Amino acid sequence: MGGRTFVLYVAAYAARADADLDYEIVGRFYSGGAIAIYDATLLDKDHHRRPFVIKTLAGLFFPPCLMHQALADDGVDPAETRLWRGLSTDDLKALAAVFDEGAAWLMVIAGAGIQKVLKDPGRTVVREFERPVAVDDSSWISAARSHGLS
Repeated sequence: MGGRTFVLYVAAYAARADADLDYEIVGRFYSGGAIAIYDATLLDKDHHRRPFVIKTLAGLFFPPCLMHQALADDGVDPAETRLWRGLSTDDLKALAAVFDEGAAWLMVIAGAGIQKVLKDPGRTVVREFERPVAVDDSSWISAARSHGLS
């Protein structure tokens, strides 16, 4: 059973329009670009300031409010939560800090770092998080199959 390393990128934006622009850039890579993009999800806040999914490329992400459930194994499919389990406690704290800020968020699973590609002085990124995450191939394949991706 082999492993695979992905890069998890999450950014908090001051404005939803800025997050939309970066989502579109990531979407172009997803369609075929120099950087492999496996999924991206754009999130916004509801009237209770909780994040909710606006749009997603492949549907592998679940809302961040389920992160705690995923880590505690409270009825969430383990194959779908495998990515989160590849993060350290400090990484999860840093991720939570990203979700404490901003008006909208972009979450991306990529084959390489994309933080530098998305740097545009015209867009306001409040906080970013980018880390390589080692994932067990069998878990990734299982999650992809359950979403019709393989």
